[in-house]
Amino acid sequence: MSTALHDFATLKAMATDFNDFVRSDTVFWQLSDSGPFLKRYPKFTVAGLLFCRHKLAVFRGTLPAEKQAELQQVQTEVDQSLSSWRSNVERKALREIGGRLHSWEWYLSDCREDPGDCAAHYATEVCARVYIHFLLRLLSELHEADGARAQVGAADAELRTVFRPGAFVWEANLGAAFPSEEYWFLYGRPGSP
Repeated sequence: MSTALHDFATLKAMATDFNDFVRSDTVFWQLSDSGPFLKRYPKFTVAGLLFCRHKLAVFRGTLPAEKQAELQQVQTEVDQSLSSWRSNVERKALREIGGRLHSWEWYLSDCREDPGDCAAHYATEVCARVYIHFLLRLLSELHEADGARAQVGAADAELRTVFRPGAFVWEANLGAAFPSEEYWFLYGRPGSP
């Protein structure tokens, strides 16, 4: 995954582009500051913003003191923007969750055909499920997301048929941000039945 400093720089770039992003029809926004050459920032999406913000809330203490104060300002700005543009953010999140669910379901379909290959790529592919988790949380009170919630339930049931509980699939230090009670799908991999 990434370091707290890289996540912080990514969040700052997202905060800078927020108003342009939220007014556009684009779900996967190319940031105006694309980041350092060897470690580019990801595309700006609602889920990506929520993911980055979540990790930084947990790992704030690993940043230098001056960066922690700056992070607080950026997080306040992001929170205000999310609140001010709530309906636009929800519309984008609904579009994004549809695409992410489609990709996740496609991956799970591939798992049925080739469980070994599925397990080998799980640590990368499960990022879609984490993003879906953040989007569902954002859309928790929106009836328009009921269909997505049902799809996620069905996809989770399918995953559980081949899922083998085990170690955290990402870098161990990220485990603190993703407890197993809430993010069970990060603690193990699909395997042969």
